[in-house]
Amino acid sequence: MLRTRLLRFLERVVSRLRADLPFTVLFAVLALAYLAPLVFVRHLPFQDSPAHLAVVEAWRNLEAPNLLGQYYAPGTVVSPYITYYGSLRLLGALMPLDIANQLLLVGYVLALPLGLTYLLTRFGRDARYGLLGFAFVYNTPLIFGFVSNALAVPLLLLTFGLMKEYLDRPKILKELALALCVLSLYFTHVLVFIVFAGAAPVIFFAQTYRPLAILRRSLVVLPTLGFG
Repeated sequence: MLRTRLLRFLERVVSRLRADLPFTVLFAVLALAYLAPLVFVRHLPFQDSPAHLAVVEAWRNLEAPNLLGQYYAPGTVVSPYITYYGSLRLLGALMPLDIANQLLLVGYVLALPLGLTYLLTRFGRDARYGLLGFAFVYNTPLIFGFVSNALAVPLLLLTFGLMKEYLDRPKILKELALALCVLSLYFTHVLVFIVFAGAAPVIFFAQTYRPLAILRRSLVVLPTLGFG
């Protein structure tokens, strides 16, 4: 069943790519251009990025018999940034941390225009405007090395798009996916989550009027409120 659904999803993706070949080609060209600075530069010129790598390096060496173990101890509270730090630590088990960081940034470069494209399609707009997302890839937070903040932006776009799709055609799987996205957004960067918290009610109440429907459709935010 899962394999069948995956094949159907891939078939839909391929058919959509073929349906607008100029968009696909231009997306590929822009992706290569914007990925080149990340792929071919050994040391990325992002201000706080080395500090984030140092935090993860310290985290995974707390049990080692060194100075870190004498002055630091593992925390017991899961806090925001854990999406970025946790991903770095998992990937860091397979490769050097700086390479793992580059891999996450490659995903970010692709996810930002794709997230914008998905958001536009959910709101009935021209998907080709999603290519403008490339213009915002190298933004001020990223240059300052606020990588977690940058990673949260495409996740924010995805969450808005999924919310619109869920409100249009409610299904339990969409609801679970939306709840996971909201929770992940909170644990990626709180400030970006606040943007969602401010804008989501506008989208929500623009489509949901009945009291019971409001109560039922708002359950997706309860996991995040609980952690908050």
